[in-house]
Amino acid sequence: MTAYHGIGALFTNMPMVGDMIQRGVDIGTTMHQNELNAAVDKATREKMADHFFSGSRDMNTILESAARAKGLTQAEMDRSTGEFEGQLQPLTEQWYGNGINGADRYMGQY
Repeated sequence: MTAYHGIGALFTNMPMVGDMIQRGVDIGTTMHQNELNAAVDKATREKMADHFFSGSRDMNTILESAARAKGLTQAEMDRSTGEFEGQLQPLTEQWYGNGINGADRYMGQY
């Protein structure tokens, strides 16, 4: 911002070319700002994806530990038509996704 105003101050008052130079500075500054914003957006999306997948993996670990504590075997948990694999696990993933989406809304992501 300081460089923008410094460069602009040097050229704005120059007859005939000052305004054209200032417009060039405006365009260059806008392009640079857009590049910086795109880099921040990309890094934010990557971090959010990592956070989501890490949390999802942790939720599955907690869910499996609770199921084992209740006496379910791995074979029972892996049955696609069983209550754990077919109902409880997908429901937990849905709730986790709802929580992430709610956090996104509060943070102004959409």
